[in-house]
Amino acid sequence: MSLYRAKLTKKKYFYILLFISFVFPNLIVQYRGSNTSFYDEIDDAIAGADVRAFFDNSSEALLDGKISVDEYAFSNSFTDSIGDSVEIFVEHNKTHLFFGIITPTTGWAAIGFNDPDVTQGMRNADFKLASVINQVPYAVDAHACNPSCGLSGFGQPLNDSIDNIDAFNGTEDTKMTFEFVFPFNSTDIEDYSFGINSTLTTFVAYANDGDDEFSNQHLAYTSKLELYIIPEQAQTVTKVVTIIELSLSNRELIEGNENFEIIANVTKNDTGLPIEGLLISFYRITSFGKLELGSNLTNTVGIARLQTNFTLYITENVTLLGESSFKIEGSDQYLEAKAFLTVKYISTHLEEENNPDFGNIYDPFQLNYLVPALTLAGAFLSLVIIWASFLYVIKSLFSIIFEKNDLDGS
Repeated sequence: MSLYRAKLTKKKYFYILLFISFVFPNLIVQYRGSNTSFYDEIDDAIAGADVRAFFDNSSEALLDGKISVDEYAFSNSFTDSIGDSVEIFVEHNKTHLFFGIITPTTGWAAIGFNDPDVTQGMRNADFKLASVINQVPYAVDAHACNPSCGLSGFGQPLNDSIDNIDAFNGTEDTKMTFEFVFPFNSTDIEDYSFGINSTLTTFVAYANDGDDEFSNQHLAYTSKLELYIIPEQAQTVTKVVTIIELSLSNRELIEGNENFEIIANVTKNDTGLPIEGLLISFYRITSFGKLELGSNLTNTVGIARLQTNFTLYITENVTLLGESSFKIEGSDQYLEAKAFLTVKYISTHLEEENNPDFGNIYDPFQLNYLVPALTLAGAFLSLVIIWASFLYVIKSLFSIIFEKNDLDGS
């Protein structure tokens, strides 16, 4: 009797393990799916942001009032209201924002922050103002006056009751260069607080040459710029992601089996600079998957070209793919960058029109329907097998329980 019970116990554990083997992979897939959506949201936020604050725990920002190449994780220039250029530099260390600006005059300059939903950017905005007087840099933590304070305009600056600029420096030559460090969340209610994975509005304003009075009106300003604080866990991916743009050389469609040229333009996501020496593989997307057309390396200006051709028997839209896989420097992680281009293919084969039996010899439409149908049938059959096995496991478990009860009763 005890030997029979031992067999039942082994059988019970076998079915439990079989049950887990079906259920656990499902949980893994669900977890990965939720994790992927998190990164998809980050990718969307980065793509929509004008200014991208990357995480950099070992910041190279020297806070010496001089900004060198690669000192900040992000840098870009923006055209202001009078057509001049303002340069913005930014990064963060999870608690503080490192922010640098270069303005085209020797007057005071300011950076502002506000809620992205505020239509009038300066209403109740948080300001950091700076100037250089007799080669000595000055900075003030301030906020914009709203109409209720009795002063004209939404942008009239008032000093904050608490100064939360942790570090600052600036220099003056023919332009102004300022660098600030300040916390995401301060104890001052007059500051605009924000955090990781948040989006806010930022802008830069500056005064005429030699104007160091913060109360004087600005000469020019940038439009409202969207600033996104990028999470640390996305850092290793987003900072090195490339952007690939596909196009055809001097044409908008493909005719017959004539040679045509695909062009891939590859740039860095964070700086917009071209990437040289990156291998780009070119494909045509078909019902059977990717059909490789060829590959080439990007040149000094980030361009990879491929001369190719292919033959189709019908006129239809075709989708081309350009993609690359590359290793993140200093890690074992690989990333992919890809871009799609859909163009019209004009077939020069008239057999289909002139020969009604041509479609019976080779009909791409039939293949287009056949492959998805077979895929769907295979997926349905797999589900049937899985659920049948699941029900069998449940039935067997109940059988074991009932048999055990019978044995105990005997």
